[in-house]
Amino acid sequence: MYCFVCGEKLEPTIKLEDGEDEFICPSGLHFRDLGNFGSTLHDSLISNQYFEIVICDNCLQKNWDRGRLVPSR
Repeated sequence: MYCFVCGEKLEPTIKLEDGEDEFICPSGLHFRDLGNFGSTLHDSLISNQYFEIVICDNCLQKNWDRGRLVPSR
């Protein structure tokens, strides 16, 4: 998979018994997006699909330093 922001290639770190890659990102974030009500691009309720997104630590740090990441609880 590639960083959603900068395009850096990040390799999967685990191979499953069936030979498929399980993507665990030791140098960034990997998450699935199930869509958002109101998005005109993606809604998992309609498409029955989700996005998998990776953002590398370098991009996270740069955006944190710029005040673009908002922590929440």
